Amino acid sequence: MKDKLLSQLIEIQCSRRTFLKYTGATAGLLLSKLGEGKEVFAHGTSGNRVVAVKDRNLTTWNGSDYWYGSDSFVSQTRLDDILIEGVKSLTGQSTELAAWNQIIPNYSNGNKIAIKMNENNGGIGGNVIDPLPQLLKALIRGLKARGIAESDIWFIEPSIRVDDRLAQPVKSAYPGVTFYGAYATAYSAACTYTSSDPSLTISHGNPNIPNSKLPDQLASSTYLIHMPITKAHGLAGVTLTYKNLIGLFQRSTIQKFHNYFFNTTNNPLVEIYANSNVGGKTVLIIGDCVYGNWVDNYTAPSRWSTFGNDWPKTVFFATDPVAIDCVMYDFLNWQNPRTAQHETYLVQAANANQGTRDHWNNPTDKTYSVIDFVQRDMANVNSPKPSPPANLRFL
Repeated sequence: MKDKLLSQLIEIQCSRRTFLKYTGATAGLLLSKLGEGKEVFAHGTSGNRVVAVKDRNLTTWNGSDYWYGSDSFVSQTRLDDILIEGVKSLTGQSTELAAWNQIIPNYSNGNKIAIKMNENNGGIGGNVIDPLPQLLKALIRGLKARGIAESDIWFIEPSIRVDDRLAQPVKSAYPGVTFYGAYATAYSAACTYTSSDPSLTISHGNPNIPNSKLPDQLASSTYLIHMPITKAHGLAGVTLTYKNLIGLFQRSTIQKFHNYFFNTTNNPLVEIYANSNVGGKTVLIIGDCVYGNWVDNYTAPSRWSTFGNDWPKTVFFATDPVAIDCVMYDFLNWQNPRTAQHETYLVQAANANQGTRDHWNNPTDKTYSVIDFVQRDMANVNSPKPSPPANLRFL
């Protein structure tokens, strides 16, 4: 029995696109049967764990000065430390290197890591909500600590131009990384769509939604990291990990999705994640809630009354897209109540076995029944560390 299970697990590990989760009794059974869980699960990543890391001193932005993403307002050092704490708490590892080795296993030079940002407002300027260059640089620093070459790090935003104010400071610090946007700029290249790889075409179950074509860069990548921002959305209600997937397509083609966000069958958001180049390559999700936007997805951030009329100053970490969206949803819902239809996609994604759906009991306790929610405060970073997660996932 032991040899048979070990053989099956080794076979699974050899396929990067296999997307399996072992939870609860299943993981326990395998560990007890094998007696060698530590070795067999050496490249497992937490399944339903979501980590929230907060730093009260992360930003000093006053809510009006230009620009909230300036180094004058956001501490690079503190975000670097948040990323270190986040990946360690997510994996239960004691060192940053061990954590990254678990999150991104089997890397070799030339394996590309695609990072899907959420720069929906690229080029608008002002204080409209968009990614923070400091968070991108913190991620690059962590990847390089793992031994990943800058040339293997790709930031992709196929639906819009990459804003110079985002790319320039990142390229200045890490010139070897590449940005891919809707078209080329001084600091970015254009996404391409010339590949004949059939896995890049998504056929939707809804006959009213034409096929969708993913950019070549996804087929050329080995791993995928998602970087959603914790935001409300005027139509969809929330725009988190799943809604950010719409930005994987050319902007002229994404209007077709807007009437179907609340579909209870053939939900396009769930169909996109099911693609082998998307869910099959996802190794990490980093949810930016440094400022967030509880009002909508296209204005300047507003202070959160639920955080004492301040910014959340929080970053979320997970590998489970449903679990992390549930947690970010709960924070948005706490500040600005949503309706049941706004989490329709979460119900469908959980039903499709893409992750764990759960909601906290109340905003005070923030207790979940099945999500392993870990809160870390950088003001008390030496408090007892979370144990390794109980359930693991293979790539």
